[in-house]
Amino acid sequence: MRQVLFLLINKIRSWSGDWHVIMALIFGILVCIYNCTSYIDFANFATGKINILEPYVVVGNDGWSFLGVFLGNILFLSDSPFVSKISKYEILRVGKVRWLLSKTLYIVLSCLFYSFLILIVSSIYTLTRAEGVSFTNSWSQSMNILAFEQPSYATSAFRLSFGYSDFVGSESPVSAALLTILFNSLYAITLCLIIMTINIIIGKNTGWVVASVIHIAGYIIFANGGLEIPYRFSMLCYALPALYSVAELNMSMFFALSFGMLLIIICYEIAKIAIIHVEME
Repeated sequence: MRQVLFLLINKIRSWSGDWHVIMALIFGILVCIYNCTSYIDFANFATGKINILEPYVVVGNDGWSFLGVFLGNILFLSDSPFVSKISKYEILRVGKVRWLLSKTLYIVLSCLFYSFLILIVSSIYTLTRAEGVSFTNSWSQSMNILAFEQPSYATSAFRLSFGYSDFVGSESPVSAALLTILFNSLYAITLCLIIMTINIIIGKNTGWVVASVIHIAGYIIFANGGLEIPYRFSMLCYALPALYSVAELNMSMFFALSFGMLLIIICYEIAKIAIIHVEME
């Protein structure tokens, strides 16, 4: 396990000199700021007050916003399992299975880091742009207006919609943010492990294409796009915890967590079988 952690730490240390990672994070940060702006401007107009966690909750539960923000996560890990000139020496030192385990743990930690980064960026941006910021664990009047009243000017003037009154009514800002981190990250880990598995099997960094198709197709189902497909057939919809509060959708948190964990295990086992039979270049 010490060798696995050593490889994991070395990979994280390489971020500062990896332009691929830097550009992916910058992309995610910019998209996050762009999408936070609509809700912050709405709050400034409606009441002038906002809870610091609300922009993150909105971005992490709105299909269109999450569509863009998550593309940064795909770019961040698109070249997994991160084969480099020293990979052969790492494999000779720890073996293929432990090497793969270190890359899998790296993906898990990177996806969690990305979610927390979006939370931190949205919070800092809120402090700089919002007129009045609350740090209490209660929703602002702006959020109550948006979720319960769904005023037409929110859509027409701010291109904003967040009609999840049951979610706002049953969760506090802190619990909503934690659920958003959990399900956003679980979705990200699942898709990024799919990327890694495909890259290992094919031997080229093409897994991101499949992940992008799954991601975009999920949004098309979310947006209905003329297709009469239930939300539960969209992986992206399971990443948005606010949807679980909509009774008509019949979506289960327990099913999402169980199925997500199952997909993660399946991807890892397939990757483990594949890497044993693949000669690393």
